Amino acid sequence: MLILAVLFGLSTDYEVFLLSRIREQWDATGDNTTAVATGTQRTGRIITAAALLLVVVVPRHRPSPRRRWSTPADPTEPLCHRLEKP
Repeated sequence: MLILAVLFGLSTDYEVFLLSRIREQWDATGDNTTAVATGTQRTGRIITAAALLLVVVVPRHRPSPRRRWSTPADPTEPLCHRLEKP
């Protein structure tokens, strides 16, 4: 569910980015076809690069396997030695 919320937020953000570029071109030219073509052309590379970056980075942030605390034989044993893999 969290991933869907993040993806929705990112898609909305990039949609606003794309539409603002189209609006800038429409204000400059007044032509719908030119504004859409130019706005899409100028933002396409940026949005595609961001999507590729997310495809590479997001899978690397998966949860680590769960670990259990073992009962220490010696109370002076360091905390990092108390972890054991399941």
